[in-house]
Amino acid sequence: MKLDSSIIDAIDRNNLSLMGRMKSPGMMFGIVRAGEVEFLRGYGHPRLASRRPTDSDDPVTPDTVFRIASISKIFTAIIIMKLMEQGRLSLDDPAEKYLKSFRIRKFNESDPPITIRHLLTHTAGIGELAPLLGYLPPFTTFGVSRVGRPLPPVSRLYRGELRPDRSPGQAWSYANHGFSTLGQIIADITGDSFPTVARNLIFDPLGMENSDFLRTDRVTTDLAVGYSRNDDRYRPVFDLDIITLADGSLFTTANDFAKFMGELTLGGGTILSKTTFSQMLKPQFQLDSYLPAMGLGFFLENRKQWNEQLVATHSGLWLGFHSSMLLAPAHQIGTFAFVNDATHTAHYATQNSLNRLLPSPVGKAKISAGKICPQSWPSLVGTYRLPKAINSNVRLTLSYGRRFSVYLEDDKLKIKTRRGPWKKGVTLQPIKAENKLVFSANGRYIVFKRNPQGEVDQMLFRFHSLYKQ
Repeated sequence: MKLDSSIIDAIDRNNLSLMGRMKSPGMMFGIVRAGEVEFLRGYGHPRLASRRPTDSDDPVTPDTVFRIASISKIFTAIIIMKLMEQGRLSLDDPAEKYLKSFRIRKFNESDPPITIRHLLTHTAGIGELAPLLGYLPPFTTFGVSRVGRPLPPVSRLYRGELRPDRSPGQAWSYANHGFSTLGQIIADITGDSFPTVARNLIFDPLGMENSDFLRTDRVTTDLAVGYSRNDDRYRPVFDLDIITLADGSLFTTANDFAKFMGELTLGGGTILSKTTFSQMLKPQFQLDSYLPAMGLGFFLENRKQWNEQLVATHSGLWLGFHSSMLLAPAHQIGTFAFVNDATHTAHYATQNSLNRLLPSPVGKAKISAGKICPQSWPSLVGTYRLPKAINSNVRLTLSYGRRFSVYLEDDKLKIKTRRGPWKKGVTLQPIKAENKLVFSANGRYIVFKRNPQGEVDQMLFRFHSLYKQ
């Protein structure tokens, strides 16, 4: 089924509007349905001759190479699943069974081993930071490398071991180093480098000739420059390579990525069997049915906000680059966008376009009518705090702070954080549902939980549990 011209025009206008509002220098956007490219268009410029875009600057094309950062993790997860298909590993095998160049310590000696499944689902207890000494010269220079220098092994960054600050399976914490570890496991099992395995198992079978995890001739012909912006003046960011590779180093073009999305929209069949691919889209970790879930490598959007439709997603952020992809498997539709700055242009472009393409569009939170403060609200008031595991809470702490304050003001229930979008306080809107403990804060769902004694003592936000002080 081809896209209706009115839908194409609406999506195109929306993308142009986003580019104008967000002032991104360049964007590549695509729609793939049932293995076929339906829409592929570039906007703006991959490289600027001056600090302001001009009509003479080269345009973004489907052959422009972008860095797509953490969407790399989907490729890593698929390689792991391929090795599982080949009988070379099991998802519930201990990671230490395969690691040869470094080890993962247990948080408690009595803990069960960290498994490959834990690493795929960000539930291994590994935090945001590697051992501090590993970041310092002459070891690895903060986990990055200057362009043109040989990349040191990740074992040098980890100084021989990674240390979790939680027991495995107890909580979720986004872990770049968990996927870096998966990349090392892939190399140790196959005897080849991780980039070589990616070429053999994904890029070559799909005909992705201009994709690589290393800065090779495959990806340097038309490489976009990443930018930061001050007012209307653009400055190239400092270009660096990522030592950890498997968690965020992929270079690719829209033409290549559309082939990958084609495989995903068909539910596998070329690089993975359809049965194996369907396993990746099943929830492995979810705190509540009103919150998103974690699949094997994929994030699974909150179904309540997509009218009960399964939407798998991942995004990526690196210096001067942002990327987003969404997949609706039941409708065999995928959207993706790459931009060469750190704005959320790509996120909004993929969200808005998929909403137009699905037969049942994104459902907005149904807010309860009335402004009278229900008598149950005072039981929700209080300060909710993250657990003491500092390293595995770094990302949420930097975005919002460690404490979330819930309070009553003018007959409204509100939430305030130390930093981020809720810093000045926002209203918690009750969702019309049987569960009276579900709220929306600017479109983000929050769920309160009662203990066995009936007291509210916990707040759930996305994948995180916060506890009442």
